[in-house]
Amino acid sequence: MIILFWLTLLLGLFLVAWVLGIKARGSLYHWVRTFRTKPCQVVGRTFPEKTSKEEISKFLIDANAFVRSKEQRSTVVVREWNHKENTLFVGLILQKASDLGETGEYEVRNLPSRSVVRVSGGAKTSDVTTTESLQKHLTDHPLEVDMTRPTRLSGQSFHLYEWPIAEELPASSPVEKLMEATFQLRDILIFPILLTIVAIGMIGTQQLILFPLGIGLIILLSGAGKFVLLHQMKDESEEYHLQNY
Repeated sequence: MIILFWLTLLLGLFLVAWVLGIKARGSLYHWVRTFRTKPCQVVGRTFPEKTSKEEISKFLIDANAFVRSKEQRSTVVVREWNHKENTLFVGLILQKASDLGETGEYEVRNLPSRSVVRVSGGAKTSDVTTTESLQKHLTDHPLEVDMTRPTRLSGQSFHLYEWPIAEELPASSPVEKLMEATFQLRDILIFPILLTIVAIGMIGTQQLILFPLGIGLIILLSGAGKFVLLHQMKDESEEYHLQNY
C-alpha cells in the first residue's frame, strides 16, 4: 500500500511539473509555435476596428447570456482583426457545435481546421513585442503568414495570438494538443486538484518529513478550498467575467 502512495506522490509531482512547465513557458521570452487548430463554432459580431472596449465588453455580456439561453457554454473569447477592411470580429467559442436556431443579431461562424503560428507569453527580459518575436521566428523558419489577420484567443488563465499560415500543416500530434490544452487550463481549478494528489501521496508514505508536510498542505488547501469551489461554481454557472478576457 505504501508503494501505491509513493507512486501517487510521484505522479502528482510529475503533473505539477508538467503544468508549471507549460504555464511558465514564455514567461521570459515569447513562446512561438505552429499548430493545426480543430474546427469550432463561434457566436459573435463584426465591429469597426476602433470600437471602444466598453462597447465590446457589453456585447460579450449579452452574447454570453444568449449562448446560455441556447444551453451552450463558452470559456474562450476570440478577437479577429481584418486590417484590410478595418474590422474586428469578436465572439465566443462554443464548447460543442450545434444548431442554434434563430440567432437574431449574432453571427454564427463554423470555423474549419486551419494552420496557424501562435505566440504567447511575454518577453520580460526585453522590450520585444509579440509581432517582433513572430518576425524573428519567421526569419529562422520561413512561412507564408497573413499578417493582416491576427487573432487573439483569451480565457480565464491564458491569452495568445495567432496568424493563419498559407500552407497546410499536418494534424498536430497528441503531445502538441496536450500542451495547448494544458496551457488553457484554469489555474484556480487545476492546481488545487494536483496539490491534493501530492498531499495524499505525502501522507500515505508515512515518512517523518513528508507526512507533516502533507497534513500542512491539506490544511492549506482546505482553507482555500471553499473559496476556490464557490468561485469555480460561479464561473461555471455564469462565466460572468468573459468581458474581461
